[in-house]
Amino acid sequence: MPEFNPYAPPTPGTEDADARPRRRSRKSRKSDGSGCWQENGLVVLEKHGSELPGRCVVCNRKTSYRLKKTFMWHAQGLYLLVLAGWLIYLIVAAFVRKSAIVQLGLCKEHQERRKNGLILGWAGAGVSLVMTMIGAGSNSGFFIFAGLLGVLAFAIAGGRMARVASPTKITDTLVWLKAGAPFVESLPDSSDLED
Repeated sequence: MPEFNPYAPPTPGTEDADARPRRRSRKSRKSDGSGCWQENGLVVLEKHGSELPGRCVVCNRKTSYRLKKTFMWHAQGLYLLVLAGWLIYLIVAAFVRKSAIVQLGLCKEHQERRKNGLILGWAGAGVSLVMTMIGAGSNSGFFIFAGLLGVLAFAIAGGRMARVASPTKITDTLVWLKAGAPFVESLPDSSDLED
């Protein structure tokens, strides 16, 4: 049997190019992880009617906590539109992006890390922005530069700490997520799924 390729064009007799090798009825898609699997080191999830297992998406510990997250994605090539102007990019991206709402399991440790990342990012960027305004008011180039650098650094550091999963592709039927290796490895492999 040939290996399943989600990027291959549809062939006659198949309903959907994104169709999973084996479908389950909506009734069987419970929080046990039905409707999701791993593929090339990524979590693949049916966009509608399936849930991830009740485990942390970072470390794979059992948890009942769920973080409802809306992921948005568009093709990487779209970033080239920035060369034509930010406004053009933003307008086109708003129309062609795909989105998915996913409920992610998080253990206490990773809930806390995410919360600390959000606090670090917002508070650090806010303090740095005030520092930039003080520098502008006192005509101090050093404070302006340090403040702007701080806004960027705190936003990036806080965002990296708060990120627990990120989309690599979203179609009309499937979502591909980058998540923690222990969680991804616990899911069935797409090559193990039956037709």
